[in-house]
Amino acid sequence: MKQERITEGSPWSDPWGQVMKTPDDVAEMLRLRACGWGLKRIARQLGCRHHTVKGYVAAGGVKAFKSPERPKLLDGLEGMTGANI
Repeated sequence: MKQERITEGSPWSDPWGQVMKTPDDVAEMLRLRACGWGLKRIARQLGCRHHTVKGYVAAGGVKAFKSPERPKLLDGLEGMTGANI
């Protein structure tokens, strides 16, 4: 059986293989954008997708994690009792 070695500080990566950007990377994105660089050029320089750069530039810095708001399975059934079901 093949054993995998776990190293300290392994970075999180998304399904596309992108590594989560550090605050230093985000600061570099904003600095390069202020210098007049385009989103795609910044993305090539930092090794990420231009959509990633666009999101950080639009947010003006590091974005806080926000989980998506999805409807719950039992939403709308709060007032129902066993006799009403």
